[in-house]
Order: sequence, then C-alpha cells, then structure tokens
Amino acid sequence: MEKEIKVKIHRLPPYLKKIMSKIHNIIGEERFILYGSTPIDLLLNKRFKIDDLDIAIEGINKNRIRKCREKMKKQGFEIVEPFRKYYIHKNKEVVLVYAKNDRWFLDIAFLDNPTLIGHFNIETLFFRYPQMDYLDKFGAIKSIKEKKIRLIRDSEKENPHLLLGRFLRLCSKYEIPLKENKHRKILLDLQAKIELWKIVSNFEKNAYTSCISSLLKSIVQSNDKRLFMRNLIDAAVLITIFPELENAVSVHRNEFVKEIPNVRKKLDVVVLFDKYLKTPERKLFERKIKALKVRHWNKQDIDCSNYFV
Repeated sequence: MEKEIKVKIHRLPPYLKKIMSKIHNIIGEERFILYGSTPIDLLLNKRFKIDDLDIAIEGINKNRIRKCREKMKKQGFEIVEPFRKYYIHKNKEVVLVYAKNDRWFLDIAFLDNPTLIGHFNIETLFFRYPQMDYLDKFGAIKSIKEKKIRLIRDSEKENPHLLLGRFLRLCSKYEIPLKENKHRKILLDLQAKIELWKIVSNFEKNAYTSCISSLLKSIVQSNDKRLFMRNLIDAAVLITIFPELENAVSVHRNEFVKEIPNVRKKLDVVVLFDKYLKTPERKLFERKIKALKVRHWNKQDIDCSNYFV
C-alpha cells in the first residue's frame, strides 16, 4: 500500500468553481465531493467534455436521498436508478442514485465515509464543495503523467472483480502499460484472488458483471487497441474474466489483434469474441453477456445483453 503524501489544499480555478456550483444547484446538497476521473481530466484539460460525474455525499438517510432525487427531477433530470445498494471494502454499505439528462450522467454515492472511495492512486483526487478546493492525497496527477498506478488500500478488503475492472479501465484510459513490472504484480495478485473467489451473493454476481462491463469499456476506450488486446491476452487477463475464450484466443490470437481496432462500442467487442466461439463455450459466453441486463442504466451494456436474444 502507498502512503499519503503531504496533503496540500489547492484552490479551484474559476471555471471549476462554476461547475461545482452547477452541481450544487442540481442536487441541492450543501456538502459533497466530485471524484473519479472527471476532476483530473478537467485539471489536465479545461476544455474536457464532461458527460459522467461521480459525486459522493456523506451519510445514508432515506429522506435525504429522496429529497436529492426530487431536486434533480425538478432540474430536468431523469432518475434511472433510484436506490441501488452497493458495498465497498466487502461490507461498507453505499447507496447509489443514477440520474441523467441530455448533457450529464450523475452517479451519486451516499455513504458514511466518503474518504473510503478509490483504491488506486490515480483515482483519489477530488473536488470539495462548499470549500471550492481539491485534494490530491496520493499524487494522482503526477502518477498519470509518469504512467504509474498503485493500490493505496489492502486488496484483501475489496472484491477482486471490482478491483480488476477498475484497474483495466484506468490503465486503458491513461495509457498505463500493463506489462510494467509493478503493474504486472497487481494483475497477478488480482488474478490469483479471482481464482479462489466464490460468488455466493447477488452483489458478487453483479461485481463480476461489472468486471465484464469494465473489460469491454477498457478495450473500446484504449488508444492503441492492438497493443491493449495483446497485453490482455499475454497477461491472461482475457481468459481470467472469460475462461471460455481460452481455446479461441489460442487458435485465433492474430485475428483478435488484427480486428480489434475496428471496434467502436462494447457490442462490437462482444460480436468479435462470439465470432470465434463454438458450442459449448459460446453458451457460457452468452450467459455472461446476457447478465449485463442488470446494468439497465447503461445503454451499451443493455445492447450487449440483447445481442443473444
């Protein structure tokens, strides 16, 4: 685990203060943080197009959550998920509310301790309201520039499927090499944990489904899809998530790598994988892709789940 660097509080520039005030007007909360990749992206590029906002609010209170939903409705947002129970660190409860309009998708997390959000150094920077500042406790901006990703929390305290999915999305988005020695160690650790992991609850089933969704997204958003696919195959990540692809990958590796630059959305990846599968492996793959229907707020996941209908 990585230690926190000396925390320095940075004031938000005016253009970011406007965004935070806008969020305040939409959700009606007096205190919240904006976390995830959007704050970093906005700091690195003030013209970054915002479409997905991750917001955390301290405290789980049904009446407060209801008021937040009602406020967003009045601001023209559609509530696509009113109350989704979620867990981080295996047993720390979170309630998620999803809302969207033509411009933004809001992922709002209500939890007792917002500082628990984030497991990798490059996802821990966050903006604060009403302070109008930001904290970068683990050097996220510096690490992105240096192409280095590290766990900041004990991997034993989290579902390995959730960690692997998040790891792949971050590496893909910021072009962080999977083959770098320390990054490879993270992969090996998570793969070993997944091999021993028993899926015994609905949450764990959904965590595995989330990992599938993240894998598909990581491929689609990667800048060099051929390189990323080679790394997924060489590091056995692909067959860790989809063991039924092992034979297809072994026989058709070159075809996978050659055709992957043509994908533009998650469904394209599903179609490519399915192209080289035979029964009974195809049935196993079909069952997992159909399970993406539980992620009803994500249009691309729903499109994938409908592919085999």
